[in-house]
Amino acid sequence: MKHAKKLASVLLALVMVFAVATTAFAAGTNSITVTGAQANETYKIYKMLDLVVNNDKTAYSYTVNSDWVNFFTGEGAGAAYVNIDAQGYVTWKEEKNTADEMESFGKAAAAYVTMDALDSQTPTEDGNITFTGLESGYYLITSTNGNLAMVDTTPTNPDATVNEKNPDATLDKDVQEDSNQNWGNENSAQIGDTVNFKVSINVKKGAKNYVMHDKMEDGLTFNADSVEINGLTQGADYTVVTKDTDPAVTDTCTFEIHFAQSYLDRVSTDTTLTVTYSAVLNENASVDTGEKNDAKLT
Repeated sequence: MKHAKKLASVLLALVMVFAVATTAFAAGTNSITVTGAQANETYKIYKMLDLVVNNDKTAYSYTVNSDWVNFFTGEGAGAAYVNIDAQGYVTWKEEKNTADEMESFGKAAAAYVTMDALDSQTPTEDGNITFTGLESGYYLITSTNGNLAMVDTTPTNPDATVNEKNPDATLDKDVQEDSNQNWGNENSAQIGDTVNFKVSINVKKGAKNYVMHDKMEDGLTFNADSVEINGLTQGADYTVVTKDTDPAVTDTCTFEIHFAQSYLDRVSTDTTLTVTYSAVLNENASVDTGEKNDAKLT
């Protein structure tokens, strides 16, 4: 018998296994729990692969569920990711075992869905949801916030758990050059000059508790009143906090921007925010190494 091989781990990361086994069906009341499920988002579950086990349940394999035959065979998008042998057993193609390929596989599977879900749940508050009464097999979980999960239940792992997470956001930062007003990676300011910064944030639907952190070195004095975000209102959609204004800022950041959940809940598609702010180059600035300024999003 062949040992297990990894298949995919998409956004909500879990691994499925493959093993060649004799034909005996595994049935039962298995479950999959999504922890940290988001309020008012709809989660649906679909069975992509059926599980086959040997008599003592020590080895198992997967075969294509009847609803997914067109996805995994012929010109179907899933055919590029798996091999199916003469007995109908499914194995993952080794050359597709990369993070990018796995993510593409999950997106293709979600795009293929045309059948009714086995179950659908929409929690009224943040917390956990559980899909019950499942047979052993390999499942796709979709959600209206764009997150996907690939997860299996087996005789040795009948009750699986996946963790919801914030959709990945991206952040890019630039500084404005004094001489030409262009945005780039560096600035040739003099002591006493105002230095302008711009951060572009790609916000995803379903985001929770976004905070932008900015750390300036001693040679830069942050202008707390300079922060602006296109289309948003300070105080309602976001707040700016520093160690001077909020004791809760305990890391090494110069300041943080806390995005209001009421704003994040209004984001229905990928949205790019432009954050602008400034600082003054002071007498502590280093002539040799310059002044670093870093930003991150959590």
